[in-house]
Parts: sequence; C-alpha cells; structure tokens
Amino acid sequence: MKAIIYKTATFLILLFFNQRLLAQEGFIIDSVEFCSINIAIPDTCTAETKRSVKGKNWSIEWNYYDKGRFPSTRKFYSGFMKTMGYKFKEKKAEFLILNKRVSGTIVTFKSENEENYSIYASMLVNKQIVVIFLSLNQYPVNNSSLPDFAKEIIQFKQ
Repeated sequence: MKAIIYKTATFLILLFFNQRLLAQEGFIIDSVEFCSINIAIPDTCTAETKRSVKGKNWSIEWNYYDKGRFPSTRKFYSGFMKTMGYKFKEKKAEFLILNKRVSGTIVTFKSENEENYSIYASMLVNKQIVVIFLSLNQYPVNNSSLPDFAKEIIQFKQ
C-alpha cells in the first residue's frame, strides 16, 4: 500500500513539475505541426500547444485519433453540444484540408448571450483521423471570413 501511495505521489509531483516547466513565462512555441507539415506562428497569433493556436477573435485546435477509436466525429461533437446544454444549429459545408475535399459542419450556438461559430471537420490521414475545430466570433461564409493562419489548415471548397 505504501508503495502505491509513494508511486502516485511521485507521479503527481513529476506531472506538476513538467507542467510548471512547460508553462514558464517566456516559453514560446514558434511553430506547430499539422499532419507532418510545419507551420510558423505569425506575430498576430499565439500557439497555446503544439496543436492549438489562438488569434484575436478565433482559435483552432486539432487532434489525431485511431480510426477504430473515433468512428463518427460529427455525432460526437453534436452529442457534446447537447450534453453542455447549448442550443445550436448545424449546417453542412464542404472544405479543403491538405487539398482534399472534406465534408464538415458549421455550428452556430449561443453562449453567455452571444452567438459563437465553429467549423468542425475531420478526415483520414496516415491511418489516423485528424479532427479540426475552428472557433470564430463571426459567421464563416467563405475563405475571406477565415483567419489567415487557419486557411493554412482548412479552407472552404470554392
């Protein structure tokens, strides 16, 4: 029993130390990798993690999942929105990711009395599913309404 407590305490201390080390002031991520493509972070953005970038009125995140472990990304996201109690509308849209046509969803939902907008899309890359989540403060209608950095990852199919 003492060994389990000791190992657990050691793990938590190391986890806390690693988070503190990575969160040190001045630690700046200057590029991110999306599907093996290195993308530089412009001065107008901040990389919060290697898979998350934030701008003035937007943020984009992506993650990778094993194909068998994440079969329906759209249903997962809709279920999450319902669970959180958001009233939302979905509209299907066509996007380009890595120059490949992908079906995705534009979601409009209210949060704290203001409308928010998200683009949610996924595709299979190197036997994994990459899921992209772009949050915006204005309704996205075409590529000119997307942030420049986000357009390096996802664009509307014209």
